[in-house]
Amino acid sequence: MTIILDGDIAYPLREYQDNRPVDLDDVRISKCTRGHLQSWLDEYSKYIPMKLEELSIHWKEVDRLDKQGEGLLRKIASEYRSQEIEKYYYFSLCRDKLQFVIFQDGKEKEFS
Repeated sequence: MTIILDGDIAYPLREYQDNRPVDLDDVRISKCTRGHLQSWLDEYSKYIPMKLEELSIHWKEVDRLDKQGEGLLRKIASEYRSQEIEKYYYFSLCRDKLQFVIFQDGKEKEFS
């Protein structure tokens, strides 16, 4: 299984292959991490519905939030370890692309 984190306020975690939402109640992460995730989602979600023209003046903020999302993914991956999960991806909804992956062995890769 591969998990993906994006900025979807309703289902921020999904199974990558079939885009099935992962219920946060089933994810074993700390209350602190859940709080950080919710704060990040609240902040990130205001940029998601914007068109490219609107986003163009907010790229610096979007980039900051994407970096925060990558950090959150690291926390989630470290707390929610499972032999079933092979990879954890970060997908930027604002940039509409995969940006980052963490492999089961802890190695990381950024996409350009």
